[in-house]
Amino acid sequence: MGNQTGRNFLGTYRAPLIVFAIIATAMALDYRFLGSDPDAYAHGVREFEATHYNAAIAEFGKALRANPADSAARLGLGRCYQAIGWTAEAVSQYEMSAKKASDTLKQSYLNLSAISEKLGQKDEAKRYLRSAQSL
Repeated sequence: MGNQTGRNFLGTYRAPLIVFAIIATAMALDYRFLGSDPDAYAHGVREFEATHYNAAIAEFGKALRANPADSAARLGLGRCYQAIGWTAEAVSQYEMSAKKASDTLKQSYLNLSAISEKLGQKDEAKRYLRSAQSL
């Protein structure tokens, strides 16, 4: 009787289990090969310098899938788009790069202000805070 129940379960759910396994495998491969290359930015720079713009675009895309806040990869992508004449796309990437870099810089100034305050360096803390506020 126990075997009958097991066979019914597998018979009933075999197709959904196979579909789930295929989707899980595809997602794992996508993450492994498309979104997790820590050297994608460096590869993109090399491809750009070799004027292989399509390959550079692909590498900067990998870097951005791994870290969407990577302002350097956005800048590289903008340079590629500019080199192939896609001006509107280049401007968009440059704007996003500047925004991300500005946000990072602002947070860095705020962190420096907090550390300076903690160390008793009041003037430095105020200077960093003013720099953050100016952004």
